[in-house]
Amino acid sequence: MDPRLSELRLVEWELEGASEPRRELVPSDDVDQLCAAIKALHFEPGVNPHNGEPAARLVRLSVGEGGLEAGYWWTAPTLQDSGDRARLVRWRLVTRFEAKPEVDPVDPV
Repeated sequence: MDPRLSELRLVEWELEGASEPRRELVPSDDVDQLCAAIKALHFEPGVNPHNGEPAARLVRLSVGEGGLEAGYWWTAPTLQDSGDRARLVRWRLVTRFEAKPEVDPVDPV
């Protein structure tokens, strides 16, 4: 069975040193499970259990709900302001986790 847009969530996470965030569309019922797995792999404990190596550190984890919006002029086959346009899915992301920046301890003088 194909889920409806209202039943999908966009999970987006940023890893330290990555050039762009990872994104996955998941059923809304699976969001908590995926977020827990991402945090376990990339933050606490932050170790890949299959090879024992440290994983890239999680910087931010966000979850978004999608909504349909009217398309812009460039989504219409006529490329005009009027006429039928393709609707676009817009994601409203909410941050669920953000790593605190690591601060180097102050050297005693």
